[in-house]
Amino acid sequence: MTVVYLVQHGEKESQPGDPGLTALGRWQATRTGRWLHAQNVAAVWTSPLRRARETADHIAAVTGLPVHTDDRLRERLNWDVDQPFEDFLTLWARTTRDRDLVPDGGQSSRQAGARLQSFLATLLTHPGPTSAVTGPGPAAAPGPAAGPGPAPAVTGPGSVAGPGSVAGPGSVAGPGSVTGPGSVAGPGPAAAVAGPGPASSVAHSGPVTRVTHGAAVAAVTHGGVTVELLRNLVPDEALPPAILKSGIPPCAITAITALTGSTPDAPTTFTGLTPTVIAFTAHLTPTP
Repeated sequence: MTVVYLVQHGEKESQPGDPGLTALGRWQATRTGRWLHAQNVAAVWTSPLRRARETADHIAAVTGLPVHTDDRLRERLNWDVDQPFEDFLTLWARTTRDRDLVPDGGQSSRQAGARLQSFLATLLTHPGPTSAVTGPGPAAAPGPAAGPGPAPAVTGPGSVAGPGSVAGPGSVAGPGSVTGPGSVAGPGPAAAVAGPGPASSVAHSGPVTRVTHGAAVAAVTHGGVTVELLRNLVPDEALPPAILKSGIPPCAITAITALTGSTPDAPTTFTGLTPTVIAFTAHLTPTP
């Protein structure tokens, strides 16, 4: 079984466009890299946005791994330099409540979650000892081979594991990262939901890499699209209410694993994705 650790980028500068990390954000990214190194991650992927790339670079400096970029990890909406912040917040709230509302030139929240879901399917679905991702266009996905085994359980203060009571339908996750090391606790693992289908149908743009079966992979992404992925996988009622209301904290880790079944003709068949840990932040304490 392969696990993908979705890493929220570190704390970013509060400005529109494509801001980088603050000093605290760089510290958070380095601490996250140390935790991921202890989990024996085999690859590091990132969104192309600067705050994510800087986070991935700090992780790579600790792990010694190259950084691969995939556009499917980008945020669902971005605050443009020519857009008043109040207008951006209004659009964010509308697209959070109406998950099928498509903003000009963009994707609906549901579509953005499916985009991230397709990235995960590319990494998690294909059998074979060392299936390789080969570059632009439809590609063979990284596939299974020997590795460190299932994701280790993440425990301790700050871990979030799945469903809790949810805020009412009017609650809206904010577009920015939640500052500080705090996390959201939930009472149990999240329910599983079928994934988006075979990864061979997913177009991929990125460098050659190999991910082996059982390996852990880190992917730096953004809070809004991660929340929408989770909403695609499990009902809102099964998610921690603070995640829906306030978003995902900087450098929080959400673990996604593949569900598999078996048939006489196919000993290992991909059946879906499940979040096993949501917004884990214990690795960020104490803060500097």
